[in-house]
Amino acid sequence: MATGRVPNTDILNVAATGVEIDDRGFVKTDEYLRTNVAGIWALGDIVGKYLLKHSANLEAAYATNNIFNPDNLVAVNYHAMPHAVFASPQVASVGLTEQELEGRGFPYVSATYNYSDTAYGSSIEDNDGFVKVMAEPESGEIWGCHIIGTDAATPVQEAANAMRLRLPVDAITQSIYVHPALPEVVQRAFGQLPLSAA
Repeated sequence: MATGRVPNTDILNVAATGVEIDDRGFVKTDEYLRTNVAGIWALGDIVGKYLLKHSANLEAAYATNNIFNPDNLVAVNYHAMPHAVFASPQVASVGLTEQELEGRGFPYVSATYNYSDTAYGSSIEDNDGFVKVMAEPESGEIWGCHIIGTDAATPVQEAANAMRLRLPVDAITQSIYVHPALPEVVQRAFGQLPLSAA
């Protein structure tokens, strides 16, 4: 059962420091991870942005830079933050969902590819696993990649890396993939997208 998490700023008596918290109890920071009190920075779950260890690792790198280089502050870039649920089967995702794209009115194309349609997926007998991908039809900008299946957290990294660097679908479809290996399912999903000719 997943019931969510709440901050413990009340138990820590953060209010005694003068640091502002939001209505949910998370510490308020600016884009550089500074709080409203000079010399106090916050990162990780306590800021409530993404409650993920890899998000905290990202924030730690930015906070370190910003604390030790106050004349060269860099705003945290959360673009293409992947996440995964280590259940059976695994669920992994990066970017926008189809519903979010529709809600925002973004143009997109989508494709789905089954694990079992690859040599590796067939060999491990994952008959339920699949990858769903979305991209902008003209530019090929990757909007999202969502995977349910064996080791989903591993192949989703293909899309997360391309998205983080704002590379188009071609960065994945034109790469050479080891065969047979699970990441092929991601490449094949992107290869199914009906993109407009550039």
